[in-house]
Amino acid sequence: FFYRVLGWMKEVGKNIINRLRENSVAVDGLHHLDMSSSLISPKELKLISDAIKSNFQAIESGLAPLISIEFPGNQICGIDSGTMKGTYDSASLMDFVNTLVQMGKVSRLKKINLSRNYLDVDGFSCLGSLLTNGPSTLCELYLQSCGGTSIAIKELMQGLKNNKTLQLLDLRDNDIGVDGASYIADALQSGPKLKQLMLSNCNLESAGSISICQSLMTNISLEILNIGDNNIGDSAAPQIALLLESNKVLKYLCIPENAFTDYGMAYISKSLMKNKNLAFLGIQWNFLTNDAAELLGNCLMQNNSLKAVHILGNAIDRIGIKSILEGSKMLNTKPIDVDMAGMNCCVVSAPPTPTNKDVKRRSRPTTATNRPISANKSRK
Repeated sequence: FFYRVLGWMKEVGKNIINRLRENSVAVDGLHHLDMSSSLISPKELKLISDAIKSNFQAIESGLAPLISIEFPGNQICGIDSGTMKGTYDSASLMDFVNTLVQMGKVSRLKKINLSRNYLDVDGFSCLGSLLTNGPSTLCELYLQSCGGTSIAIKELMQGLKNNKTLQLLDLRDNDIGVDGASYIADALQSGPKLKQLMLSNCNLESAGSISICQSLMTNISLEILNIGDNNIGDSAAPQIALLLESNKVLKYLCIPENAFTDYGMAYISKSLMKNKNLAFLGIQWNFLTNDAAELLGNCLMQNNSLKAVHILGNAIDRIGIKSILEGSKMLNTKPIDVDMAGMNCCVVSAPPTPTNKDVKRRSRPTTATNRPISANKSRK
């Protein structure tokens, strides 16, 4: 049965590649190329590159038809990202990137998704070249769980520094580390037009998050920042607070599954008294109590921009939720959303005594009514 399915998938791949060669900008043309989990190896990627190349070179209308390319869950560099078995080969990816670069001004490509492909340093370097020389229409790049390291991120950021069109960059589940975070921070200061940056589960730690927050102090484009599940502790809270006080465009801040206590949350809450643009705050699965909720509620009496705060997985019960709701009523005609789904699912045991030191990651208590909704730890 497995080999029958494998043969069917390869036959479908051949049909798609043949269609690419005859693609057009007509209504019935192939605009969204989705070959998710299709066993694409370097050999198939080379065939796809050749098909795209022969297609756009023959287009009479002057526009290449592809708008999005989605290859998540494949082996485009020869390595299975799940088992890490195979032979690494980035030559086909380089040829693929060069094909996209050659499309130049005729390209309409807006989105590339290569998540769950093991790319390593050479693969990220190819994509850095794409950001520098590729289509000016590209605005979304998804690289979740691609084996990215700090050195790989350095190569990618060289391209981001020279890019003025990318609006969304997804780097979740890569081992970026503190050094990688410094490369990202350096690139962000070069003025890219990013609006969404997703960095959950990237091993940033407090030092890495501080670097990124410092680089965003005067940023005028980023609206969504996700740095959840990075073992960030209270030592990063003052810098996050400074970011919220000075930044004028950030609307969504997601810091779930970290190690913030009431001590660190006090800095963040007080910064909201000066913030006029943040609409969403995600603080799920930290180590917060009703005391943090009460202070947040008091600070919200001087804030009318925050519309939602998610607190699931903290030691905050109905009393804490009531404090937040009452504070938000002061300047808002409608109470903010306080993650009502979490009202009956909060941790009722008290966390450790708050300190001004980072709290290392601990296992959180789980009961029949207190488990994450999804096994996927990365949340927007």
